[in-house]
Amino acid sequence: MTAENFNPHSNALMCSMDTINIAQAAAGTTEIVAKQAGLTPALHGMVGSLDATGTIEIQDKDGTTVVPAIAAAANAPIPIPLCPYRAMCKKAGEGLGLQVVTVGGAFVGYAVWSVDK
Repeated sequence: MTAENFNPHSNALMCSMDTINIAQAAAGTTEIVAKQAGLTPALHGMVGSLDATGTIEIQDKDGTTVVPAIAAAANAPIPIPLCPYRAMCKKAGEGLGLQVVTVGGAFVGYAVWSVDK
């Protein structure tokens, strides 16, 4: 534990996060984080919209649901609120990546993620 990643107010560890822009050309499956042996990816948040009415779901790379399907109207905002602390985030299994799966509309937005070390 180091001073730069410890929050004394919540007694929780923060972590290094990264973002990925997602611009699907059509509904389907898009990788957020690749599989990495021995590491566990976490989704810290997501924002964007679908270009047509449909659903968006976050899965691990084996197809297990991490964030259940969210129904959205065309161009309506889809917020998955930012979660800065890993312990409170939605996670894939160890060694698995994360992917966004859309049905009906293509997603355009970004995701905030991390992996443990």
